[in-house]
Amino acid sequence: MRAAGLAPGDYEVMVRGYPFEGVEDAYVDSAQVWAVSLQGSRLRCGATAQNAAAQTQLGGGR
Repeated sequence: MRAAGLAPGDYEVMVRGYPFEGVEDAYVDSAQVWAVSLQGSRLRCGATAQNAAAQTQLGGGR
């Protein structure tokens, strides 16, 4: 989180996976959303809810 340059605070995070190397328009989102809190050097996280906006996009001729 610090490497991404995020300021201390609370965030909701999901994972987006790209299953095909070199194909940026094909992805799958996680079905879970996590609450992440960055306070100084401490990082806390936990599952919050299902990701109602989760998407699967298969493009690039796949």
